[in-house]
Amino acid sequence: MSSYQTKELVEQHKLLAEKASDILLMIKSNNTDNALEILNNLNNFSDKLEDHLIIEDKILYPILKLRSELMNNICEKYIAEIGGLRDQVSLFIKKWNSESFIKENRNELANDAEMLFSTLLKRISKENNELFPLV
Repeated sequence: MSSYQTKELVEQHKLLAEKASDILLMIKSNNTDNALEILNNLNNFSDKLEDHLIIEDKILYPILKLRSELMNNICEKYIAEIGGLRDQVSLFIKKWNSESFIKENRNELANDAEMLFSTLLKRISKENNELFPLV
């Protein structure tokens, strides 16, 4: 894993965080006619995040864990603390995969999105500020 590759992941983190913020603003807006737009954005976001998480969870973390006992311990700690994000996203998308359900449950969607995006931003922050500088 090179610094170029981690810079690429940091850039992806930035784009994912911006998209999450945009979606949350869309959800919290007074526009009650944008449920389809929200649904499309959630699905697009989910696809991009899934691709990103595959790189991190299936490639980055296993490579880093082999580098040293220290890196293995750090990766195991991160996986325990912030692992399972892919499952959380999958459950979120399954729950909010209906335009009519989004229209009828905006406040619940906003709460669910805030919790999911908070978990995502925590993971992004830990990786950018703690893990990647060690790589």
